[in-house]
Amino acid sequence: MKELLKHLDAITVDLKGFTSKFYETTSSSKFDRVLETLKLIYLSGSLQVGKTADVLYASDLLGAWLGALLVSIMLIPFLGILQTCFFVVSLKLISLILVIT
Repeated sequence: MKELLKHLDAITVDLKGFTSKFYETTSSSKFDRVLETLKLIYLSGSLQVGKTADVLYASDLLGAWLGALLVSIMLIPFLGILQTCFFVVSLKLISLILVIT
């Protein structure tokens, strides 16, 4: 695990419960082993979780800001509300087709 952590920038942990009894009844895992793994991840210090989360969140905010600015300043005045709605729906459909293919 220590060797693997050296190569990761971020990691997602899904903790299912907080008691040993929960882990005994729902899975074959031991709660103590889960806690030890979480402790190892935290103490390794190799993960840039804060930096990675900051960059992703800032990118999301910037994209939302640019999208709102584009629609409100450019598309609605030139196309009108109805045509802007059709344009946005068309973009969404095109992006869906690109993701599927």
